[in-house]
Amino acid sequence: MVRIKYILLIVVIVFFSLLSCNKKELVLVKENKVDDYNYLGNEKGRYCVYKVKHIIHDDEVDVHDTLESILKVYIGDTLKDNLGKAVNKMYRYIWNKNTNTWDILNVWTIYKDGNFGVVNEENQRLVKLLFPLDVNNYWNANRFNDNDSLTYRVVNLHRKILIDNILFDSTLTVEQENYFTLVDFKRKNEVYAKGIGLISKYYKDLRIKNFDSTKVQKGEEWYYTIKSFGKE
Repeated sequence: MVRIKYILLIVVIVFFSLLSCNKKELVLVKENKVDDYNYLGNEKGRYCVYKVKHIIHDDEVDVHDTLESILKVYIGDTLKDNLGKAVNKMYRYIWNKNTNTWDILNVWTIYKDGNFGVVNEENQRLVKLLFPLDVNNYWNANRFNDNDSLTYRVVNLHRKILIDNILFDSTLTVEQENYFTLVDFKRKNEVYAKGIGLISKYYKDLRIKNFDSTKVQKGEEWYYTIKSFGKE
């Protein structure tokens, strides 16, 4: 009799333990899904201003030029694209220091497609984020275009970062390329902040000498650093 009671007690404990775990998992999945989408930064009226540095290398003609500019990205109205998807216009402006005005640079689009956060750059649809987010998630950024497969992955998630004296409580880093050989050095990543979108970009695609990334023969570098953000 004692043995039967003991067995029943174990069954009850296991049942309620499993029930508790299931409830906890359901809550976590729901909360993460909502929070994850906020990283894309596709809310209408949102804007970000970036300091941009572009470095061009060509050792053969002794060129190592640095160009600096200010870029503003503004999320506009929702519309249907040529595939019938609901997208937001993504207006990109360059600061004209001669006239003290924002000059239109181009118009991209940004949207969610199922589990994918997509930006259409110059008619090239790139999967920037995969939802729900997870460290070491891998995906093909060229899933929606005809280019060769390009693997992106999340390497840091929900991290605090200080950029240009601005503290961001929750950020993620997407590694887009990490390639190093005798003659090639390619490093590309983007950092996103919850409720804001892209806050930093690092891009290097260089031809180098003898594994030395400081001896550049040819290539380019891009650096985006957020300067301000908000809603209009």
